[in-house]
Amino acid sequence: MTMPDSHRSTGQWIGGAWIPGQRKATSLNPLDGSAVGTFADGGREDADAAIAAASTAFERTEWA
Repeated sequence: MTMPDSHRSTGQWIGGAWIPGQRKATSLNPLDGSAVGTFADGGREDADAAIAAASTAFERTEWA
């Protein structure tokens, strides 16, 4: 799986698809405080969508 360039700093993989993040946060280097990169800062709606997708996958997947 390769992340598309458009989502490298703001996307979330939910339910088998890249979902653009509504908010972004910056990851900081603890040594010097410099910015390392940005990432999606998911909110409640993102968490609800991820939980629903995980629940569906669990219910529809045969487990050994």
